[in-house]
Amino acid sequence: MIETISKARFIRDIADFTREAPWSYRGTRPAVIVFHDSEDLYDEEIKMIYEPLAGVFKQALFLQVLIDHNTELAHAYDIYQSPTIMFIPVQGKPLFVRSALTYHEAEDNIRLLVEGKMDGYRL
Repeated sequence: MIETISKARFIRDIADFTREAPWSYRGTRPAVIVFHDSEDLYDEEIKMIYEPLAGVFKQALFLQVLIDHNTELAHAYDIYQSPTIMFIPVQGKPLFVRSALTYHEAEDNIRLLVEGKMDGYRL
């Protein structure tokens, strides 16, 4: 199961978006965070796509954020569309996909992320 995190957990474990500072990831392994609205039908889609991939790519952290429950966090990253996927490399800035991905698209992007080849890559 992909864990749902709150603003407080995001600040503690991912990045403190409340301070005016350059992006600084607090994690030790690549992360995939799916932002989605709890009212949408993406919950089932997330389970069908990202839960199996979390089992395949154990070296990555998989999380989800409910944007309607964490509006300040979503707005900090200009996330207004559900779903939006945030790919976070250990070093470098996160990359965003502002639409749903198929299983194979997500798999390809996560593979690049964990191999450290996503830096500079545009999704």
